[in-house]
Amino acid sequence: IYGVPVRELSAMANVHSGRFDLLAENPSQAARAFLGLLMAQADWDVLSLIDVPEAGAAESLLDAATLTGLRIGRWLAIDSPYIPLPASWSEMEQSLSSHFRSNLRRRGRRLSEKGKVSVERVDGGDDAVMMARLNEGLQLETEGWKGLGGTAICQSSDTLGFYTALASQAAGAGQLRLWFLRLDGRVIAFQYGLQDSAHYLLLKPAFDETLREVGPGHLLMEQVLKDCIAGGLEEFDFLGPDMPWKRDWASKSRQHAWLYVFRGSRGQLVYWLKFRMAPLLKRLLRRWQSLAGRK
Repeated sequence: IYGVPVRELSAMANVHSGRFDLLAENPSQAARAFLGLLMAQADWDVLSLIDVPEAGAAESLLDAATLTGLRIGRWLAIDSPYIPLPASWSEMEQSLSSHFRSNLRRRGRRLSEKGKVSVERVDGGDDAVMMARLNEGLQLETEGWKGLGGTAICQSSDTLGFYTALASQAAGAGQLRLWFLRLDGRVIAFQYGLQDSAHYLLLKPAFDETLREVGPGHLLMEQVLKDCIAGGLEEFDFLGPDMPWKRDWASKSRQHAWLYVFRGSRGQLVYWLKFRMAPLLKRLLRRWQSLAGRK
């Protein structure tokens, strides 16, 4: 970290997790016990937890570390939109801008003029069929800008294995939701989501970018939200970073942060570099650029 070799303990999470937090009935007590266990081990310098939501239980780890005299740090990360779901679709519609509602209706009509439109939801069932549907949806992502950039799920065996295993496990728990919008049987929009009794979590969306003018991703979103509301869910969670298309639907968001605990001399050095020197240098650079621009 900043050129300093460290032994780092990190959250069991990655960029695909969307969110990470401490699971405990009593977060303060659990945090003290967990940190006490870590302090009994001498083989680490930095503890890092990624994408912890605001007011998350993992904040208790920072409180416990402060009481122990350790340095802590908080780095603001993604701002993630979500929708508190109303009791009816008509209420949801009223929360959307009139311009967006009008566009949604117009796009629906234009898509219907192109052929037969259908919606499919896959929750599980036969494992081979479910996996075939999953691959069908993920291939749609590969055909878009992510495929061109080499970041589509199918382009990495590790990432594909992660999402495939997750789908299998979620299907067994009754939490998998694969949504498809089809035009004459061909997939033109896809959502890979997880759902419990109160929340829908959007892990991966994709749409046919050659049909961008009719907004297939938004049209599928409409169907998914109608289903969530009809099912009595409390929240649709977009996960991931803020994006303009998400804001067409959502007016609320959650701030996330990366939390750090630093230990020992190397941990202290990294703390000063990351949370003292680096911000100072960035401020000086911005000031210099501002002054240079005036000249």
